[in-house]
Amino acid sequence: MSPYNWSESSLSASASMRISLQVPTQVSLRQTEDPAFDVLCMKRMPAAYYHIYVRDMEAPVSADSIFISKHQSACFPVSASKAGKLVFIVAE
Repeated sequence: MSPYNWSESSLSASASMRISLQVPTQVSLRQTEDPAFDVLCMKRMPAAYYHIYVRDMEAPVSADSIFISKHQSACFPVSASKAGKLVFIVAE
């Protein structure tokens, strides 16, 4: 006979696991045939909705172009700039 009284004991177990997958966002700026405009493309955005703010480096904040997307990959027209651009991406 076993020294343990299994009928009066209760056993329980639990486990949990979290898996994180980091997929880097791809951003590219493509030139178009029109020298005044370029195309800003983003792929693999890790958010359902996001806002993109684009501004020329020398322009005031009020000159922001705002794009809203709900796709993980999207392209947006932006004006060409020799001074460069500031791009802010805000995910919801």
